[in-house]
Amino acid sequence: MRTDLLLTLAALIFWAAPAQAHQLDPRHRAIANVQTAPDGALSVEVLLMMEIPKGKRADRLRARFDLDRSGQLEPLESRMLASELGPEVVGGYVLRLDGKAQRPDSLQETASVTGDGGLAVLLLLEYRLKATQGRVAVHVLEKPMGQAPLVSASLATEVQVQAPLEITDSVLPVAKDAPVVGPAQVKPGSEGLWVEVRAPQRRPKP
Repeated sequence: MRTDLLLTLAALIFWAAPAQAHQLDPRHRAIANVQTAPDGALSVEVLLMMEIPKGKRADRLRARFDLDRSGQLEPLESRMLASELGPEVVGGYVLRLDGKAQRPDSLQETASVTGDGGLAVLLLLEYRLKATQGRVAVHVLEKPMGQAPLVSASLATEVQVQAPLEITDSVLPVAKDAPVVGPAQVKPGSEGLWVEVRAPQRRPKP
């Protein structure tokens, strides 16, 4: 996914109308998109997002990283800011397949100034899983791994599944109008938000 598309997603999510904002707190959010790769294996894109509301912290960060004092973040500036805040955006997040933590194959990061003067930081993690089916879950650890003094926070999460994959089971009911589970708050140490997926079963020819 290109950086300009990430910024478009940021605009849609963080600059949403107030009437929509109560549906899913955007300040720390994840959207997981489960699909099949060309070789038939599972592929997952996870968009992690964090909002820093308008205020002293956002002002300090913008003053540090808006090097040309344009009032916005140019591509290099946005990557620098996103790189510094990346560990905070991730927090205790982890993606699991059948209970096993997965390592992303690629990472893209960006940041932007929101319409009200806050900041939005986005990370796009892409996973190629060595399986064609299984339970895909977004978890938040009670305590983040590593030496940095990070804090796990609840993560407002949604899992989307793309055809031809089928959802065979899920921790919450699937939406009536789309193969989507959530949004829901994933709390640190909870079982997470998960779906079990598989390719459609081929029917034998008559």
